[in-house]
Amino acid sequence: PTGGVQYSLPLVDVSGQELSLAVSLDYSYDGFRPHEAVSWVGMGWSLSGGGSITRVPFGHLDGDAPVGRRYEDSHVQSRVNNISMEQDFLHDINEGLYDSEPDVYVFQFGSYSGKFIHFKGTFYCFPDQALRITGNGDTGFVITTETGDQYTFQEPEYTHSKGSDGENYLLPTYASTWHLSRIQSASGKETIVLQYDSDGTVSQGGYFSQTYKLMDPPDGAYTTLSPFHYSYPTKVDRKRLRYIIAPGYTVSLVPGAARDDLFYVSGSSYMLGEVVV
Repeated sequence: PTGGVQYSLPLVDVSGQELSLAVSLDYSYDGFRPHEAVSWVGMGWSLSGGGSITRVPFGHLDGDAPVGRRYEDSHVQSRVNNISMEQDFLHDINEGLYDSEPDVYVFQFGSYSGKFIHFKGTFYCFPDQALRITGNGDTGFVITTETGDQYTFQEPEYTHSKGSDGENYLLPTYASTWHLSRIQSASGKETIVLQYDSDGTVSQGGYFSQTYKLMDPPDGAYTTLSPFHYSYPTKVDRKRLRYIIAPGYTVSLVPGAARDDLFYVSGSSYMLGEVVV
């Protein structure tokens, strides 16, 4: 227990004979963190009513390294599994010549959450769940639950390269998040559609760091102040949930005033103004 306040305010339950989607405002806050993004419903608040899959890159993007240097290639696998004897290989990884880890995909929708990786054409879910995952980072993903309901994630947000001074490999522009865009029941008789608007391109600031070392060896103390190390800002093409459409329901999330707490590269981002059913 952290002692932090957690609260959920139900707004509407979009439900039919076979599908349901609860929309709520949820509050959970455990202190301010520099550069932590504030959502469009306020600090500590989040709007629950959709879902997403977010890619966490490790090393190269999956499939971006040259053939023979990708994580799933047998040559790389044999060296990763014998890493203690491969100092040169570790150096090459640091230089960006090999991709030694798969990207991790974090998902959340309905009552489901977890992570998965994609390795040699197969998806592996952590923790193990009775979910069938198909798709890829280009077209998006479809997750089918044990009941046969299908959740489609095909509304992408793109992240533009972020790196650090002197890095050997910089990520290209890539799809970093796929928002839930459609839910279809196992029978195919019911569908819930989620539509999104552009929410501007926002710059998420980088950071500066500097290391100070104080050494006290037997022959006398000395200090070392390293040069500044910095990372470049990340630019994200954001999406904002606008409509939830289901048989008998249309939920409109109406934008309010423009936000002035973000640094825009282009476009504008808005606070949530009202929810109309």
